[in-house]
Amino acid sequence: MHILMIRFSSLGDVVLQTSLISWIKYIYPNSHLSFVTLEPFKSLIDGHPDIDSLYTYKKKKGIDDFFSLRELSKEIKSDKKIDFIIDLHGTLRANILKIFFYSTPIIKIDKRSFLRFLLVKFKLNYLEYLESHHFRMIKDFSFLFHKDFDEDEYLSYCEKRVENRKLNLTSSPVAFRDIPQEKLIVISPVASFSSKRWPMENVRSLLKMILANEIYKDFKIAIIAGPEDKYCTEIFDDELAQNNRVLNLQGKLSITESSEYIAKSQICITNDTGSLHIAESLGVKVIAMFGPTSESFGFRPHLKDSKSLSVKLSCRPCSNTGSKKCFRDQHYCMINILPEKVYQTFLQMMDH
Repeated sequence: MHILMIRFSSLGDVVLQTSLISWIKYIYPNSHLSFVTLEPFKSLIDGHPDIDSLYTYKKKKGIDDFFSLRELSKEIKSDKKIDFIIDLHGTLRANILKIFFYSTPIIKIDKRSFLRFLLVKFKLNYLEYLESHHFRMIKDFSFLFHKDFDEDEYLSYCEKRVENRKLNLTSSPVAFRDIPQEKLIVISPVASFSSKRWPMENVRSLLKMILANEIYKDFKIAIIAGPEDKYCTEIFDDELAQNNRVLNLQGKLSITESSEYIAKSQICITNDTGSLHIAESLGVKVIAMFGPTSESFGFRPHLKDSKSLSVKLSCRPCSNTGSKKCFRDQHYCMINILPEKVYQTFLQMMDH
């Protein structure tokens, strides 16, 4: 049985799909699982033991995108006959790719779009008591399996593939390497939209609180961000710029190298973004700040030692992705998550 799975983006969402992938592989060990994603996210999937074939795609514009997707479909078809497709994205690009497999059965993910619409537009939350995305997705596709999902059984299967390393619902290739933890704290203050970013002055305050605590004097703190995240330089005043315990790694690491740093750390502090899901895929506990989006969408932390922080406002959530421009003069949903609150959460989690 050959299954083609499609998820072009984004960074965190690509990682999240591995829970379903691994459960399928557990139930059907002889199946051939192929995965399609965008080229920048190749390292998140390439080398994962439950993925047999990886196809990557470089985005084009206009009609060139259509023809490039057609060429991609030819490449996939030439390798192995596909029995059915699981569309984990549901975007225009995914729909175009599926046109070239018109005779192949297709199963599409349920994004709960209408329930999200009710929450965003009318603040009617019918998603609050649903499982996180990891459980939700596996249960949505339960009709494919001859048995119900069992988390303990699933984790036992995952852990047998590595030695002395606890895996979780999601995993990345880095999770299967022997990377010893160090006395390291990772802060990844990034997000694709500015409204989802915890303010840089708050990050600066948190950094100084941690640095001032003698208990953590042997810890280094790594600031991880991509080349485009130049706003992270606002964190560093003269005091922090000269502190050799603070590693400014903005723009200096690939996705794989960033994952390796996170894997070494004791905790990752971040926003509702890909770093959250990468950290949890590596078994690293997380403090995640949620602002314009909602934990109820299902992308909240799922590890028992992780925490999500947010504030109650009548305007939250304002969009599915955080892309909507705020009608207020400031992003109070993020500003009002105070550094002192994050610091106290950090102390409790590190002590535990």
